[in-house]
Amino acid sequence: MYPDYRRQITKFASVQDRLREWVPSVRQKLEHFSCMAIRMLDIDGFRYDKAIQVTADASGNFSAAVRQCARDVGKKNFFLTGEITGGNNIGSVYLGRGRQPDQWVKNLTEAVLTTNASGGSYLRENQQIALDSAAFSYSVYRSMTRFLGMDGNLEAGYDLPVNWVEAWNQMLASNVSDTPPFLFWVLCWTSGTEVACHDGGLVLHTQLHSWP
Repeated sequence: MYPDYRRQITKFASVQDRLREWVPSVRQKLEHFSCMAIRMLDIDGFRYDKAIQVTADASGNFSAAVRQCARDVGKKNFFLTGEITGGNNIGSVYLGRGRQPDQWVKNLTEAVLTTNASGGSYLRENQQIALDSAAFSYSVYRSMTRFLGMDGNLEAGYDLPVNWVEAWNQMLASNVSDTPPFLFWVLCWTSGTEVACHDGGLVLHTQLHSWP
């Protein structure tokens, strides 16, 4: 498996072409068509598939433009969430205003109270909030399947630890957004020889696995 930064600048799984959203004229067309959809279909939010295949700064710029379009028609809480296929380190670059490891919050109490408007180190300006949440987070999914003994080898670089307390604390310290204070849950249940799990925040995806 390629490191996250290499997978970003190539086709995802060798099948999807890039939109070249880092080119301003291309991004502006995407913003224009997205705004048309919001105005015509009364949309309240978007869920991006393969969200981190978009370059981080372009994602922040696109989200700012989409939110401005939504505000123009009275939608002040337009919700933007996306699938994060990589590890937690690169995911935290996209959540909220973005943070890299040397910008993570050291104190967990401070982390719980932190929002995008708080002081501190961020990668982008206040209005450049790329994603409000992850839907879903593959790093959580991979950690969960290893914890449950469903797959012993499913791990990517800079993934969350298998210990869920450590994983939760790492997400609190690294993933800052205005979804108060940190919205995440995992639900699993069994039926016969199958286990079904939801993970990743607000918009969830179902996975079915055979129990070993």
